Amino acid sequence: MKLLLKMLSNIISKNIFLLLVTWLFIVFSSIYFLYNFKSLEIEDELIGATDTEAYMSSYILEKEFKIKSGNSSAIVLDNKIDTDEIIEGIKNNFNQIENVIEIKSPNYHKYKLIYIDFKSTYLFVESQNLTKNLRLFVKEFEKKYNSEIYVTGNASFYYDMKESGKDESSKGELFGLICSFMILIFNFGSLVSAFIPIIIGATTLIFTNTIIKLIGMDFNPISQVLSGLVGLALSIDYSLFMVSRFKEELSKTNNHLEALKISLINSGKTIIVSALIMICSISVLLIPDVSSSRIVVKNLLIVVCISLINSIIFLPMILLICKNLLDKPKFISKMISDKGSYLRWKKFSSHVVNYPKTYLILSSSLLILIASPVMYMKLWEPSQTLAPQKSESMIGYNLLQSDNWGGELVPIEIVVRTKDNLFTEKNISFIYKLTEFLKKNKNIAEVQSITSWNQSFKESDYFNLYGNLYYTGLINQVSQVSQLVNIDRKADTTLIKVFPKTLMDIEISHQIIKYAKTFNKSDNEIYVGGMVARARDFTNELYNYVYLMLFIILISIYIILLLYMKSVILPIKAGLINFLPIISSYGVLTLIFQYGYFSNALNIHVNNAVTAMVPISLFCIIFGLSMDYEVLILSRISEHYEETKDVKKAVIEGLAKSGSVITGAALILLAVFTPGIFSSSPGIKEICIGIISAIIIDSTIVRLFLVPSFVVLMGKWNWWNPLRSEP
Repeated sequence: MKLLLKMLSNIISKNIFLLLVTWLFIVFSSIYFLYNFKSLEIEDELIGATDTEAYMSSYILEKEFKIKSGNSSAIVLDNKIDTDEIIEGIKNNFNQIENVIEIKSPNYHKYKLIYIDFKSTYLFVESQNLTKNLRLFVKEFEKKYNSEIYVTGNASFYYDMKESGKDESSKGELFGLICSFMILIFNFGSLVSAFIPIIIGATTLIFTNTIIKLIGMDFNPISQVLSGLVGLALSIDYSLFMVSRFKEELSKTNNHLEALKISLINSGKTIIVSALIMICSISVLLIPDVSSSRIVVKNLLIVVCISLINSIIFLPMILLICKNLLDKPKFISKMISDKGSYLRWKKFSSHVVNYPKTYLILSSSLLILIASPVMYMKLWEPSQTLAPQKSESMIGYNLLQSDNWGGELVPIEIVVRTKDNLFTEKNISFIYKLTEFLKKNKNIAEVQSITSWNQSFKESDYFNLYGNLYYTGLINQVSQVSQLVNIDRKADTTLIKVFPKTLMDIEISHQIIKYAKTFNKSDNEIYVGGMVARARDFTNELYNYVYLMLFIILISIYIILLLYMKSVILPIKAGLINFLPIISSYGVLTLIFQYGYFSNALNIHVNNAVTAMVPISLFCIIFGLSMDYEVLILSRISEHYEETKDVKKAVIEGLAKSGSVITGAALILLAVFTPGIFSSSPGIKEICIGIISAIIIDSTIVRLFLVPSFVVLMGKWNWWNPLRSEP
């Protein structure tokens, strides 16, 4: 790597003009492309985990009934409004809709509920976008009845999340750039030095968006926001490492080419290693068969690669061009003089080094205390929390909840496939007994099947009715049957919809799913599905590979750090210590989202659980991000150890020379991810709070106290290598 970076340094120094022209051409071409690019539709339905009952249920529904699970919306309206008029209007104006019915409830409600299934031939994103047209359509009835009507449901949740994410992504990136610029000014004491990382950060975002759209890569609202924030954070942090080292080396020698070579070799190695670790950390999320996580990872991989290329090729070029301007304007350098920074950090690190056992015990105890709520952490997989609390879909959802509606919005779907015709006495008996079995569950409000629509009918009544209708060819004229049986095909499959008593109570739904699976299938095939079951499948798929993912991350990062640090012990220490801020951030998430601490101040809706995909996603992202500090501080300590062979001096000098850089890098990450705390999307808010808490814990407790005290206590064994004669 050292030889490669030397060669790169020579190439950059000899081809500055060519690199500048190339870079400017790419920048302006990308801007032109993005300006004229017609936006692609995003966010198709969530796919993956294909070896489950819920998947088979959704597959059969799509093939046999022409509907997709979750590809639905709903309309919430006052019970004084004539639903027949609205339903008829929707049927006449929206040919994308397969079924539209009013959900009848045995209980009195202030609000009515109209359920809409979109045709399976329409992509989920197309169904999402119909939310806008549906809302415009019902506006006429709002005026007519002088009453609010709300379009909600699964497709509308995603639509509202997507719309809120469009503006928030660009606003968050702008906020991150401005705050990072202010932090860099105080860090460098110069406008020019501060502006260089901002240029690299901004161009990284431009290049990333261009490549993603140019190659037609899938992206969704979460990947769009995360790739922007992570790209900005990494590129500015990498630039901070390089610019800081270049200024340090330039102060030692007037030879700017020599300063660049040393900076590129040392900071370049740190940046490359950090990027490789980030790639290894997030790539493992490609293993689970879940489309949403794979889309996020592919977007992040592109942004990490672009951040790396921008930082080790084009950034050095800019440094050489601006070599005489790095301290300009002079009046700012004088105003923000930070000559005492090194001495302050040296004094601080000397104090930590002199009391290593004390600081190791104190920092470890504090981390354990912060992480302790993890033992009680619960996970859930709600779709409605994706939408902003003030969006129309959430307002409609909350009205249903306050009006004591059950799980009609997201029913549990049970598909039954018989070996012969469904309308035989044996099969009708089976459906009737299954329906009655489900009705006995105290958590179920209603069961909708071909043997449930007439309360006075007994098993024999349904058989006599359906037998006569089927053999006379009139069966498809019965609406209660045509929507629940594949009459146009083999007439061997039926759909049973189960409505829980509570609206979107995930634990109750899981209990019902488990209960339904206990029924004796006899010779028939039963597949229990629906959105709740599919969401649980995706969670199980993510966590089924957690040990394999951890193993791959630790082994790959150990190999990278072993080759980089030439030590057997330091990579192990780095990997194990990196777990601590991650686990601690889980503790913070549990306190906030499960137990409600600080929820009012953060404007958070408490769900009494942590969203299932967040912990594993955070682990991979934070592991890569926090390793930047680890690699930086250990590389500086190792540099000084190679010079002095004195562990204490190496730790003092390493921390003194990297302390301000680590603090600046941490502040930049905080500035970049802070807008996410105020996001209207609960999902983005949860992820960003997790990242921010991990950054704060990592850059303070871990890097300033735990790491140096641990290195001092390990002594020369930190650099033990079996190929060396002594530690």
